Amino acid sequence: MSEGKTGKYLKYAIGEIILVVISILIALQINNWNEKRKVQIEEQRALKQLIINLNNEKYVLENTVKGLQRSRSYLKDVLYKSRKEDLDSIFFHLSALFINYPMNVEYINLKSSGNLGLISDKNIRNTVVYYYELYHKNHEHLAIEHKKFANNQVEAYFREELPGDTTLLYNPEIVELKLKDKKFRNIIIEQIRNLDYITNTINTSTIDHIIGSIAKDTIK
Repeated sequence: MSEGKTGKYLKYAIGEIILVVISILIALQINNWNEKRKVQIEEQRALKQLIINLNNEKYVLENTVKGLQRSRSYLKDVLYKSRKEDLDSIFFHLSALFINYPMNVEYINLKSSGNLGLISDKNIRNTVVYYYELYHKNHEHLAIEHKKFANNQVEAYFREELPGDTTLLYNPEIVELKLKDKKFRNIIIEQIRNLDYITNTINTSTIDHIIGSIAKDTIK
């Protein structure tokens, strides 16, 4: 009898152990699923925020380029078509700058926290890193060099050669006389070249490509 009872007890105990093991495995699986789900949710949030940042950057860049193109057209007309209208505002166009406004908050957060790996698609991750590390560095360099030109040549020339006031508007007759000055004309020519280069370099089609790639990987 005691052997029979022992056998039943062992079977019962083994059954209990199996149930406990199965419960633990199920709990671990559920926990893993929950953790994976949390990571997926965070990835989707990051991807959607990247799209917002990129769209904002595209808007700013396109409007910046439009402004620089207007200044380029104005300067070309003044230099090559003897434009007389609005000569008083020539300083605004000669000092028109490409200013870098990086819209990269989400990328910086991911990078600084070591969470770039949240972007599970390797191609998207590499494309995003390439854009922010290469294109942003190029934009920053353009902005720095253009600012140097404005400070060292445009502003310096106006301080020395053209009297003005706090409105930064200048006597059109004096401006017209200064247009005969070779140094002044060379500054205008250099600014036109700068604006040509910058407006041709800034290409938002790259942003469109990245946004399109990310959008395919996000849950609507």
